[in-house]
Amino acid sequence: MKKINLGILTAASVLVLSASAMADNHLGGGFQGPSAVDVVTVEQASKMKDESQVILRGNIESSLGDEKYLFKDKTGSIRVEIDDDDWKGLVVKPTDTVEIKGEVDSHLMKPNDIDVESISLVK
Repeated sequence: MKKINLGILTAASVLVLSASAMADNHLGGGFQGPSAVDVVTVEQASKMKDESQVILRGNIESSLGDEKYLFKDKTGSIRVEIDDDDWKGLVVKPTDTVEIKGEVDSHLMKPNDIDVESISLVK
């Protein structure tokens, strides 16, 4: 009986430690330094090919509903899709400058848009 209880306790400890380690990987840590992707303008992103990685800096002008927003910089506006879980508690106003990292989605019959992978405030 003691061997069974010790086995259960060991297995439970491993599960708790594994869950804790996995949670630590999602707390926003990571590399800070040069990136292979440069900041581009809305004008440039609107002409890029499908699945191009981009970084944009500007403002979110308005919500278009269904996780879609209108993003603007000095060169124009583009539709962006920001999934609810990508906000990670960030609250943004139209006056706030943000940096979004994402991927260009190109379409045959409508303008390019951006599938956002992360968003952060620019200080």
